[in-house]
Amino acid sequence: MKKLSFFFLVACFISLGLSKCKRIPVFEMPTDDPTSQLPPETQTGANTFGCLVDGKPYKVFAGFPNPPATFLDYQFNDMSISGNQASRATVSILGASITDTGIFKIQKDFRRPGVTALYSKDDKFYDAITGELHIKRLDPFDKIISGTFQFTGVDGRDTTKITKGRFDLRYN
Repeated sequence: MKKLSFFFLVACFISLGLSKCKRIPVFEMPTDDPTSQLPPETQTGANTFGCLVDGKPYKVFAGFPNPPATFLDYQFNDMSISGNQASRATVSILGASITDTGIFKIQKDFRRPGVTALYSKDDKFYDAITGELHIKRLDPFDKIISGTFQFTGVDGRDTTKITKGRFDLRYN
């Protein structure tokens, strides 16, 4: 009887070993999804900014003597948002006459009211030709502006796509 139970246990271990089970970590984030490397979409004034530039994560950071990682200025219903990678690159969004939440078309020709955007890297300046800005929270009491954005920019014949953009910023 002992031999039978021993052989049964050995057979179970061998069959489990040959079953090609793959261990999947429960708390590990997938690294092949670039969106998972962006900050979450929040509306709390978390001072976050991120997007995908041609499908690659764009994370902001600052370094002396460069500009701060994020910048938001909102005065007289005009808005300026920037996410900087030290001196490497900048994503900027400018909005005129933004008085409430909503979806705004990003256009090449900046008019009032209107929104335009720019992506700059090295010596290239990609002006937005199409896109969308979605202001999800515009709170003058807590001084928070949050939303999402996407646009296509051109510099001569070169094109770049900014997608999955999100920001959650405070202003003074």
